[in-house]
Amino acid sequence: MASLWRRGVAYLTDSSALWFLGYTMGVVLSRQLMRLGAYEPLVGCFVAIAYFTWFDSKLGSGQSPGKRWMKVRVVDGEGRPILAVRALARSVVFVVPVLLWSLNLPVSRTPWPLSAAIILVVYGVGGATFSLLLFDKVRRRGLHDFATQSYVVDARSGGMVKVPTAKAMPFIVLGAWLLTVAAGGLVLDKQMESEKLYRRERIDVGLVERIEGVQRGVVRDVLLHDPHTGRADSTLDVSVVLGANATDQQAIANQAARLILQNDQTARSYDELRVRTFTGYDIGIASRWKHQEFDHSPAEWESLGSGGQPTVPTVQTHQQR
Repeated sequence: MASLWRRGVAYLTDSSALWFLGYTMGVVLSRQLMRLGAYEPLVGCFVAIAYFTWFDSKLGSGQSPGKRWMKVRVVDGEGRPILAVRALARSVVFVVPVLLWSLNLPVSRTPWPLSAAIILVVYGVGGATFSLLLFDKVRRRGLHDFATQSYVVDARSGGMVKVPTAKAMPFIVLGAWLLTVAAGGLVLDKQMESEKLYRRERIDVGLVERIEGVQRGVVRDVLLHDPHTGRADSTLDVSVVLGANATDQQAIANQAARLILQNDQTARSYDELRVRTFTGYDIGIASRWKHQEFDHSPAEWESLGSGGQPTVPTVQTHQQR
């Protein structure tokens, strides 16, 4: 079996190739991608699945560019490249949990069964694959390998794949991980439900996501330190992801701040209420964001709502995978 570090380097190389494909798509189709809203990562998911299906199957001799560089290959039990149908299933099991992590659906408008299903796939399936690769030192096979009876081996070897013994190890690792996820989920759920701050932030997010043109909102309680004065200011940080049709970001920021101050009395106790509006896209394999930042005290925000003049926002552009 191929070693963990060779598989890891191969994956990072393929991730870089996918980022380049995603970045190129973003340059050409940025407006179209933004119209997909929270479902943008599904584009990257389809691209990644097609990429691994082609290269990891008989069509690509079982070697993606990363695997070819690291001299490893995906094969069946007889040492032959797998068929495209099997490579497709293998890619789905591996890629979907990774890229669902980027699927940022609106909290207040997403049914809880869908959120629960996404968490189960990300942490259950994705976490199981990671745990098997990391802890099953004998075989180094992820859930996607077991599901499709495939193996990642040294490309220079041939013939039947010699599967090491220790048959119980994968099931022990898998069972331990699933128990950890289940127990951790129950503990976290009870802890978060008991936190007043968590419940209040969810209410504030619901208010923000009511605004026309808002795709998703995130509200956090943070403590910002001024490097010049050494003073620490309590800040209510509101991130607003906008849809493709949103134009007046200042007006949306004002409306978000006004709704929170009117409906959340504790928001007035903060030194600062910061609203950041984001425009751009995230297709999972690549992303590009531009944001404007509006920082005011609660009293200043109320003044703006009464007709005061806003300050000029800070404009920043971020590019990332």
